Amino acid sequence: MREKRKPEEEQMSDAVTILDRARPGEDPAGAEPELESQEKSMARYQRRKRKRRVERGSLQLIEEAFHLLRTASAGTIFTFYLGTIPFVVGLFYFWADMSQSSFAVRDSPVAAAGMTIGYFWMKGWHAVFCRKLWTTLNPGQGVELGGWMKIRYFAAQVVVQVFAVPILILAAIALIPLPWAYAFFQNATALGFTRDYGKKPLRKLIGDSFRLSFFDWPQNLGVMTLMKLVAIITWLNVVLSIVYLTQLAKSFFGIESVFTTNPLAAFLNTTFFFGTILIAFLVVSPLLKSIYVLRCFYADSRQTGADLLSRLAARASGRGREKRTPGVAVGIVLFLSIYAWPSQGSAQETGTSLPPITVERLDDSIRDTMTQKRYQWRFERLEQGSGESEQSWFNRTLTDFAESIKTTMDRISKAIDRFVDNLFNRGDRAPTGSGRDSNSGVGEGIGTVFTILLIVILTALIGWVVYLLIKRSADSGPIDLDEMELSGTIDLESEHIVASQLHEDEWMKLAREKIAAGESRLAIRALFLASLAHLGDRGLLRIQKFKSNRDYTRELDLKARTLPELQSAFHENVSLFERVWYGLHQIGDDAVDHFTGNYERIAAQQSVHEQQQNLQTTAASAN
Repeated sequence: MREKRKPEEEQMSDAVTILDRARPGEDPAGAEPELESQEKSMARYQRRKRKRRVERGSLQLIEEAFHLLRTASAGTIFTFYLGTIPFVVGLFYFWADMSQSSFAVRDSPVAAAGMTIGYFWMKGWHAVFCRKLWTTLNPGQGVELGGWMKIRYFAAQVVVQVFAVPILILAAIALIPLPWAYAFFQNATALGFTRDYGKKPLRKLIGDSFRLSFFDWPQNLGVMTLMKLVAIITWLNVVLSIVYLTQLAKSFFGIESVFTTNPLAAFLNTTFFFGTILIAFLVVSPLLKSIYVLRCFYADSRQTGADLLSRLAARASGRGREKRTPGVAVGIVLFLSIYAWPSQGSAQETGTSLPPITVERLDDSIRDTMTQKRYQWRFERLEQGSGESEQSWFNRTLTDFAESIKTTMDRISKAIDRFVDNLFNRGDRAPTGSGRDSNSGVGEGIGTVFTILLIVILTALIGWVVYLLIKRSADSGPIDLDEMELSGTIDLESEHIVASQLHEDEWMKLAREKIAAGESRLAIRALFLASLAHLGDRGLLRIQKFKSNRDYTRELDLKARTLPELQSAFHENVSLFERVWYGLHQIGDDAVDHFTGNYERIAAQQSVHEQQQNLQTTAASAN
């Protein structure tokens, strides 16, 4: 303690020395600036000391994240792997199938679509996992989300995470923005289901994720550096574990594998390399998620004090580690073992009631067997242009997609068929020929039902999208009102009136009626619509509902460049109409007269323009 207080004591002794040097009878004002500087330096020292005590280093944050995972419940960990394992298994299968299968070109559309769905599935469950970790840190403060709100939040998560892979690749190439880009997408996962963003979560989620990506950036950079080392060490442990396990299997059980017969070929295999990376990802990814949940939580606690409240609540409630009971796992194991236990006498009865083998059934069995994945390496790889040359790219794509769907449905049907066979042909029931055929019919029927349901769902989705597009184009597109029939009386107060709804003479008649009734404001609007209808009939303006007065002014300036008097009169009418209709301009008889005079000038200038065009046409025809 004395060693830590030594700088403070030295600074205090310096301050006392300065005061002692002030002689009696002299003004000590000269010593005051130096004393103030000493006090400021002491204050800065205390601030730096508190800052070092409060801020967390990268290693400390990783330790806290690891402790958070250790204290998390089994349901929280299960949530993470419920979303991650299906994607990892599908990605590994996709990698192996697309690199070795003879039908990779045919199966790639369906496989790519499945991987996209799996990626969104994983990101959604990652957000749920982060929400549960946040609830562990701050219990009782979670955001309650209803059914539709969960869909909105999940849609926002999908929109953000769909750009993660390309942006991270570009950031890795540029190298400098990589920590901030990576933190942004991790923050989006951590905040996806933890904050109340209302009915429009996308914009707020992007804003908070971007803002928190700059929070304590040295800590973020240190975390990424350390986690890279952790990921590399984890991957090496996975590789060495596989090597040692295969060697132990050979030593104790005599099991030979490619790792024992030709280790170099196994290690240089891209499928093995990619598989070990995926296993390391399953180990490291939960720790990364918990790290960025802690970063967002501590950044939010600077304003809310949630970390202090969480500690107080934890001590008050005596929250401890939840007990993990293996009852469910034991029950599942017992159920599977009972189901898989071979019944007595089944092997004896199967040999007496087998159906007769025919040539057709033998050919079908051989054909089905040779189309399995394990035998596809015997076939040559289908090239992209191996189809008919006269087919277009679009036709080939549709054909490949349809074949992929058909193959997938066949696999589902056969899987259901096998399940039904295993379900009904057990125990004392021997697999007779009729039973086999009936079970096969059940599987094919269920597969057909799934196919029909898939077609119906796709048709409904396509029809719904087409309906939305047609409705949107009908609502937002330009409306041609030239042929619209007038039904009822025109309401001049309405904002949906278009000048092409009535003829010029009808607008003038309506204007005279309003002038006679003393409604000058409505009369000016009727006169303005009459002038628009006049110019529209003459071809100088094209009347559309979406156009504004400024649009009409610009269009007239372009089409009537040789008629400056007409442009001036129209500009004055537009200005007067906007002051009267949208402003608080007082209306008098002179305003109506001035507007009518400009309208007559427009009509006169248009007549002169038409006469000039007729003379030019006559002169050109005479020549």
